[in-house]
This record gives sequence, structure tokens and C-alpha cells, in this order.
Amino acid sequence: MQPNQRNSNNYRSAAWGFLAFYRPVGADDRDERLAVVEDFGPGGLFIATDDPPPVGTVLQLRIYSHTGPAGRSVMPAHAIVRWHRQSVSPRGIGVQFLDSEELATTGMESWLDSLAPSLRPAPDPVPDLSGFLSVN
Repeated sequence: MQPNQRNSNNYRSAAWGFLAFYRPVGADDRDERLAVVEDFGPGGLFIATDDPPPVGTVLQLRIYSHTGPAGRSVMPAHAIVRWHRQSVSPRGIGVQFLDSEELATTGMESWLDSLAPSLRPAPDPVPDLSGFLSVN
């Protein structure tokens, strides 16, 4: 999941408010950080943070959605930091899920769909060509 190699059909913008609580595996609870999830896809996330852990760090994540029903608003996961984005805003990290193939594909999609079916990517709008098709 490199930042310039995304397929926009497979990723969703998280502008409506997903948060990630993260810390390196084995770290104390007081080392947990809070960040905004900017994009997510079947295999991972882009997390906006000014304090990125090093590439290769394995993280314990709790992904939170304020739109989730009771008992489904938090998804725990483990992920590895694959890349940093430092020169473009928002700065942050790209992480790849490690837990299982199910989480990396159907688990994330199933969780997102349970939060709100309206979060599915909208199809590209059909342009209005009526002004170009008039016959005199």
C-alpha cells in the first residue's frame, strides 16, 4: 500500500471520523497514541500522525468509529508500519494489517459495512452532456 500506488476503488476516505489508538506491541498503555485514520483499504490504513513510529514497527491498534453500533464501534488489529509520509500534509504512516487474511480483506469490509452501508464509495457521477447533444 504505497501512497502513490493506491487504487481509489479499493480505498475509502475516512473524513467522517475514524480514529486509531496505537502503540508498539509490548509497550505500556501510557505509550498509546491517538491519531486520525485518513484512508483505509482491504489491507491497511493511512494514519495521520506527527509522531510516526519507525518503519517495521509492529503496532497494536484499536480502530474506533463514532458511527458504530454498541459492541461494534472498535476493531482491534495488529499492523506493521510500512512507510512514512513526511513531506506532504497530512503527515503520517501507512500500515499493513498482520492479524489474518480475513481481517485484511473481508474482516475490514464487513466491519465497515456494519457501521453504515452508506460508507461504500459512491460511483463516479455521470456528466450532464445534454448541452452537447441538442439538435437544431
